[in-house]
Amino acid sequence: MKKLVLVALVLLIAAAPVFAATVKTLPIKNCLWNVYQAYDLDPGAGALAFKGYAGLGDATITAVPGILSIVPGVNPNFANPAFPKFWSNYAWVDAVTEGWYVKSAQLTKYRPVVGQCQYLFGPAAAFTQTENYGAGDKLGSKIRLWWPLMFEAPGTIWQLIVNTGTFNIVTNPTNGDSGTIHTDYWTWMVDVTWDSIIDAMTLFHEVAFGQCEYPLIQDEKLWNHDLVSYDSSYNPPKIIDELRYDKTLVCQVEAIKALTEAGDLDGARLLVVDLENNLNAACNMSATCVPGAPPTNTTATLRLGVLGIANTACFPACCKLIIDVEAAANKYGIFAGKWPFDVIDRYGKQFDPTTGMGYNSAGVPVKLYDPLLPGCTK
Repeated sequence: MKKLVLVALVLLIAAAPVFAATVKTLPIKNCLWNVYQAYDLDPGAGALAFKGYAGLGDATITAVPGILSIVPGVNPNFANPAFPKFWSNYAWVDAVTEGWYVKSAQLTKYRPVVGQCQYLFGPAAAFTQTENYGAGDKLGSKIRLWWPLMFEAPGTIWQLIVNTGTFNIVTNPTNGDSGTIHTDYWTWMVDVTWDSIIDAMTLFHEVAFGQCEYPLIQDEKLWNHDLVSYDSSYNPPKIIDELRYDKTLVCQVEAIKALTEAGDLDGARLLVVDLENNLNAACNMSATCVPGAPPTNTTATLRLGVLGIANTACFPACCKLIIDVEAAANKYGIFAGKWPFDVIDRYGKQFDPTTGMGYNSAGVPVKLYDPLLPGCTK
């Protein structure tokens, strides 16, 4: 009987993977990836504009929503299912050894501290999703892998942490560090540029407001040059440095971009304030959808008591543009505010994601974390 037990024990040991001593390697912090709420589509897609006897015009879709799509790489390791190789796309050990497995993965979304529109885009917070594969979690059971970005505030951050183990000591070819426990960090942030704001405006002029028969930017005077140019009672056009500037949204952003690139931050600052005032005046927080009763082009303005730019909890288009403009003005030095915005951890502590610096209970700056926006590992 003792001999039989001994044989069984020998067989069990032989079948088990061989583990080396547990030694943690230095975590690998990969490049920050910038993502955007909208992207331009050139030369366009979708139905063509109708021009009557003049034929057909340009494609009507020239901007599309941004998506953060995280593709982990699925390898269930059928030869040894107790040691799955999920997240092979994000684990550096996959490139150097077959003898590895994933222990856990964690994705944290940091919603930033914004200066305006906190009633729709606040308060700042952090949300963490964790999958522990040693405890039986399945890939994608708790971590969301598909994030639409159309209404995400600039400065929103996602950080993915993938923890892996190897049966033997392996060496990282990047830094020469060796061990059996390994961690990879991956970070994405919603960035903002003047061009990305134009893309968002274009998108909001394409996306329908529910079942209604008008887009999120409902006031065509905010969009169409022909409508605004001949209406002297509604924000008449101006000329600035040979660049035609009027109150249509895209023209305002193009003018700000031109002045910024020319180094005229004072001139750009005046236009940013004017654009923010224009957007604030157009925000329609009580927009409701009445299918079958669309407004006309020229009366769809909040100043006349009807519509402007949708600004509801489900369609916060107006506030999204206001926050984007504020962030871009900070980023390009037009305003003195911070970029990226501060973020909040899941315990309510506010800190700068670029430095990890926050504040203690006495308001004294302290180092709370390693930076959430890591340096690039090549």
